[in-house]
Amino acid sequence: MALQITAAGQIHLKRWVQELQDDLADVLACHQCGADQDLTLVVEDEEVRIRCPHGHEWSDREVVPWAVRQVLHQSYTNSPVWLASPGQIMGMALPLIDEDQTLQPFAVDDVDEDDPRWGWECDTALPEGPALVQSMRLARDLANGAMLAEGTLFDLWHPAVGGDPVLSHMTTVVLALAIYAAAEQERRIILKEVSLEAVRLQLAATPADLLRALRPTGTADWGGRLRRVDAQRLDRATDQEWALWHGAALATVRCQAEFETNAHWSRSPSLSLVCRQYWEDDMTWYQGEIGGFPV
Repeated sequence: MALQITAAGQIHLKRWVQELQDDLADVLACHQCGADQDLTLVVEDEEVRIRCPHGHEWSDREVVPWAVRQVLHQSYTNSPVWLASPGQIMGMALPLIDEDQTLQPFAVDDVDEDDPRWGWECDTALPEGPALVQSMRLARDLANGAMLAEGTLFDLWHPAVGGDPVLSHMTTVVLALAIYAAAEQERRIILKEVSLEAVRLQLAATPADLLRALRPTGTADWGGRLRRVDAQRLDRATDQEWALWHGAALATVRCQAEFETNAHWSRSPSLSLVCRQYWEDDMTWYQGEIGGFPV
């Protein structure tokens, strides 16, 4: 469906100036009358038209659907409106849900020190945080980029257009479990070294009941476990709900794979190449103030 937004005030952007070999700040303005306030951006069939208050319409190669979706998010959250360059992520636009952040308990009595998974989880905790912490950071980043690139996902997830934040949240959880499973299979300590293709294979090939039942052990002090409410959603989900979350997770991976193919990666990239905001995520959005691990 068409996406339309009228931005209050000016829309700022940066334009590449070949002579200076640098970006310069600019303000989006009508080519005919110079109006630079209250411009309307319309996305339809992945094409963007710009309309000024006097009815003049034009297009601009710097104004792409990716950027307009971020403008809509900025306006929705009353943030300053900056137009992203093609492919640029200005920040995290994936919606959050306000709910109990209590994690599943750390079941120390159930820990088997001879269990290979437990040994692997302990190894992951020191470099960049417990395995699920790393997985969730990466999954959220993947979902954020896919939502901005793909209008269907934006419509499904973002509340500014009537999307469901719980759907985006649970898609992120399912995607995180797939990253976790791929990393465990490869015994990766730094999970951003996992390839996008390995994550896709986990989503495509792992039986639904196994992926839904996966419960990372985490650590006593640094978290790395699912929220109780997320575990309950996974346990109680209908087949239709699971299919929706799982299908959106696969769509996220496919969207990112297409983006990277267009960016001329010659092989399936690691998540470190795909994820662009990973280093800014301290995980307080998921597990509150539990932390102490590197960000």
